[in-house]
Amino acid sequence: PEDQILIDFYMSVFSLTIKHEFSLEKTSTFFSIMYFIFNYSILSKKIIKEKSFVIFKELLDFHCLHRPPYCYQVFDENEKKIMLEYAKNSFFRNYSLFENIFKY
Repeated sequence: PEDQILIDFYMSVFSLTIKHEFSLEKTSTFFSIMYFIFNYSILSKKIIKEKSFVIFKELLDFHCLHRPPYCYQVFDENEKKIMLEYAKNSFFRNYSLFENIFKY
């Protein structure tokens, strides 16, 4: 069941990128952000929901600014809003459910 949950989670992320016609670079970057957040927050059980959301927003901000060599803009502000809304309504809304499933 845990494998199926992970597959559904990543298919949901992929569906969002298809729906909004993200390029391959944007799709890959968003996948990487969600992969990191899921592994760092849920699988390694290191942080609480609020801290996880702060880290998620910081990662998105990092990829929405163009300040070489520190930041490289991949997403625009509209895409950032789309991804924030998606994360709030899917991952962070079900955060405690993910925690309980992968805790034991």
